[in-house]
Amino acid sequence: MDALQLAAALVASGDDPYSLPFVTLDLDLAGAARAEGFAVLP
Repeated sequence: MDALQLAAALVASGDDPYSLPFVTLDLDLAGAARAEGFAVLP
């Protein structure tokens, strides 16, 4: 399920993760999002 959320965020950002913050409290998902280039909140 985490992969689906991250994939959806990549699509929503137009493959430009710097244009959209990623919000999650899941530490593993946050790490994956950071690795893709998202700024993770909180």
